[in-house]
This record gives sequence, structure tokens and C-alpha cells, in this order.
Amino acid sequence: MSIRMWAGTAAFATGMAMGMVGCSGGDDPPSVDEVTSEESAVDDTAAATEEPQAGTDDEDASDPTEETEAAGGGDADVCALLGDADLEDVTGLAFDQGVFDTDLSSDLQYVCNWTHSGDTLAIVQVLVLPGVGDVVSQRDSAEEWMGATEDVEVAGATDAYSVASGSIIGMRAGDDFVQVSYMSADADDVTDMTVELAEIVVGNL
Repeated sequence: MSIRMWAGTAAFATGMAMGMVGCSGGDDPPSVDEVTSEESAVDDTAAATEEPQAGTDDEDASDPTEETEAAGGGDADVCALLGDADLEDVTGLAFDQGVFDTDLSSDLQYVCNWTHSGDTLAIVQVLVLPGVGDVVSQRDSAEEWMGATEDVEVAGATDAYSVASGSIIGMRAGDDFVQVSYMSADADDVTDMTVELAEIVVGNL
């Protein structure tokens, strides 16, 4: 299995645990952009038909940043959970800027990928399921798709586990489920590096 396919499988297994894939006749889940566009269209229609009401305070208006801030790093902001310097310090490789993955992301999960395209292909992936603290089903799904898991310690997180020679770490961080993956052509166990990356991600949530 190629590294790029592995990255997709990691996110897919998480989606299976949440029932977010394979449950709608094969249709892909809506991307964050699609959901945002649909919500914007609804808001615009409502704004065009509502009459202004006297005495409405500005403070009553909803803050558009509240949902993002409450979502364990927000949608595209999931790419802010790891910096280029962090990645190089931990892995020894220079990575391109993180790219928000609109194919794997939806209104229920946010995914960002960082790619090192030098002599050795390597990918780091962070996946956040905001408001989903159920680690058991995620771990069961990981074992079903990728083999046996092992308990690991990740500072700031609970119920952390590793799978696939430590290339994937799943854990609970506050109210969110977070998955951090470090996939490279190196066949060695990479648990220590993936745990370091996971701890940085948790610290930035």
C-alpha cells in the first residue's frame, strides 16, 4: 500500500467508526466548503426576507467564530495545529505547508496533510473529530482495518493508542477525538516520533 493510500485509509477507518462513510448509497460526505456554502445560501435567503426589528442589540448576533473555536482547532484551522519547525524538529525532514484536505474532511471531521517530497516520501496527517470523545469505537475500527493496537502515553491526552508500527496515534483530547499519523517509506517503528507530534497537536488545541 502506498503512503498516500495509507493516509486515506487512516481517515477512512475513523469515518467508518463514526458511520460517516458507506451509509448513504456510496455518496461521499459533504466537504466543509460545501456545507459552508449551503449554510451561507440559507442565511442570505433569510436575511432577504426578514424585516429589521427595532431594539435588536448587536450583542445578540451570533459570533461566527464561536463554532470554529469550539471545534478543537476548527475546520481549516486544523492545519495550524502543527508548524513547519515542529515537523522538522521531530522527524528531521522539511515538510511543505499543511494543506486542508477537502476530500477527506466533512462537517463532522477535519483533516490536514503535510507532505515531504524529497528523496523519501513522507506524510503527516492530523484528523480532528470535534465533540466526539468516544475512543473505543475509533480503536475498534483501527484494529479491524489496520491490526492490533497498543496503549501509549501522550501528554495532555487520555485513552491514547498506537497502531501500524506507531505510525498512527488515536486519543481523546478534551471533548474531541484526535488522530495523528506519521507515514514514511521507513519501515522502522515510528511510535516515538508520532507521539511527539501528537503532544504538540494536543498542546495547540
